[in-house]
Amino acid sequence: MDKASVHSEEDTLAPMQTVQPPRGPAGGARRGTLMGPRKSIAVGLLGRSSVWTLGRKSKAQDVKLENTYRMQPKDEERLMSYRLRPTIQEALEECLASYSYSEATAGKKVCEVAQIIRDRVKDAGFLRYKLVVQVQLLQRRQTCQSPSAAGLSGRRKSATPVWR
Repeated sequence: MDKASVHSEEDTLAPMQTVQPPRGPAGGARRGTLMGPRKSIAVGLLGRSSVWTLGRKSKAQDVKLENTYRMQPKDEERLMSYRLRPTIQEALEECLASYSYSEATAGKKVCEVAQIIRDRVKDAGFLRYKLVVQVQLLQRRQTCQSPSAAGLSGRRKSATPVWR
C-alpha cells in the first residue's frame, strides 16, 4: 500500500466534529484571559464617536482659519541702530572705563559686557527680536593701529572695544 493513500482516523475529521484542546500538566482545561470573556464588538464601540460619524463631516472641519500672527514687526517696533548707539556706547564706557587688559580676565569681562548690553537693549523695548550680542576685546599695543571697522570703537589705555 502506498503511504499517500492510507489515511488514519486522526488525519480526517468527520464534518462538525471538533478537536478538544489538550489538557495542561495540572490536568485542568485551559484558562480564559484574566479579563474574562471578550465583550461584543458592538458594545465595545459605543463609546467611540468615530464609528458613528463615518462618512459625515462635522461643521468644524469646514471652517478654515487664517494665521493671526504677523510675520514682520510694525514700523514703530523695528530695530533701529541709531537709537541703540548711545545706549551701547554708554555701556561700553561704563564697563571698560577702569579696565586694563589681562588675558586671564578678558573672557569673563567680554561675557559681562555682552550681558549688560543685551539687558539694556531689551529694556529699550524692541519687541519680536532675538538679540545676539557679540563683543570683542582687543589688546592695544603701540605697534597696532586702531581697527577700521564700521561701528563704535573706544580707546582705553590697554583695551579697544569695537561694536559693529
